[in-house]
Amino acid sequence: GEFAGEFGDPFIQNTNLEGGHIAPALQTLVNITRPIVKIKDLSKYHLPLSTEEDVEKIGKVLDTLEKAAFFGRELNNISKNEILYPKLLEGFVMQIKNLEVGEKIAFPGGWVGPGGGHAIMHVIEREDEDNYAFVVCNTGEGAQYHPAHFKSYPKEKRITSLRIGEIPTWKMIDPSVWYMLFNLQLTKKEENTPEQLYEVIMPHLTDSVTIANNLNKQIENNKCGEFETLQRSGTCYFRSVLTCLRYLCKLEGLSVDKIKQLLCAIRIAFLQRAR
Repeated sequence: GEFAGEFGDPFIQNTNLEGGHIAPALQTLVNITRPIVKIKDLSKYHLPLSTEEDVEKIGKVLDTLEKAAFFGRELNNISKNEILYPKLLEGFVMQIKNLEVGEKIAFPGGWVGPGGGHAIMHVIEREDEDNYAFVVCNTGEGAQYHPAHFKSYPKEKRITSLRIGEIPTWKMIDPSVWYMLFNLQLTKKEENTPEQLYEVIMPHLTDSVTIANNLNKQIENNKCGEFETLQRSGTCYFRSVLTCLRYLCKLEGLSVDKIKQLLCAIRIAFLQRAR
């Protein structure tokens, strides 16, 4: 479960504690964290570096993640009732179209094949009237496509939240893009692999420049997430959610230290809940 996802990653590889579902993980994280930002005494105790404005920003991030949990549950229902799929796609495209400049949505992603799958998170941002950004939050399979550094050798760290920007509106509201993306989770085919995301869908979204140039520009402008250690066990359903939380907090302007303190507070809240 989510407790294993939070604490067990270094220890549970090749055990029956691996694996989980991303929508419940999102909801659990929101439920665990919400009291910290709602109750002022808790906020002052757990987040002494943060101002009241910071706490409000964290609340906005939790709202975004809670909506992602709801969408994840809707997506899970598609596998039981495919008649709902066209309506879900139509609603999703309309949600993208209706984003105001500066607004964003988050939602679960990943791929499922005959022998299993991998969970990731995505964020879509409205950059301006004509352009969007698309973010991949990935802590495991497929992360070889994310830039790495080895400053903490032998520990390998990668930019786990990878962003491509300047995506024209007409591409972002094309239902076929999202049909392809969601099918990676819903169809359980052998071709559902990270290559479909990183070598087909993402390059398609970039416009006049190559995806490498687009990514380099995002990294140079500090638009992507931070370097993080990848997961060791099958905890993608939770680790990708934490990475998405980090990215959304950065997007709201929270410093690295304030985000680290929030993640520490979440760990404490998990322990208090388990006591």
